[in-house]
Amino acid sequence: MNQFCLSEYEKAFLCRIIENNMIWKEYLIEQIENSIIVSRDNTGCGCYIDFQVNLERTNLNKYENIPIFFEGDITAPDKSDAATFLLYTTESLNKAGRIIDFLEVAIAGTNYDEVEVYSWLKMENSLRFGL
Repeated sequence: MNQFCLSEYEKAFLCRIIENNMIWKEYLIEQIENSIIVSRDNTGCGCYIDFQVNLERTNLNKYENIPIFFEGDITAPDKSDAATFLLYTTESLNKAGRIIDFLEVAIAGTNYDEVEVYSWLKMENSLRFGL
């Protein structure tokens, strides 16, 4: 995986956030598609991915009252662990001018493993959709 590309797992985590914030789906997709990753940090208990949005390709006047963050989560099938996905926007008094800033993936346990967290999402989806 390239340092500046989203992994299959990270894309799934962002999809979880979008699923959990459907009224903001268009905004979130536009922001993600018009951004690049500028840094990535794995802390052992999660990861941080910093985005840089191309402001020339983003219509900031299109949306109002943009939240400071968007959230999604998943619990391990055996309830032994959980992960939270938070996509933060820039802090701004102008709620219409907020752009995505960074994604934080935090795990309740001590060892972050994006493959394991991704497997929880896949298992939940297979149970939900009978796959």
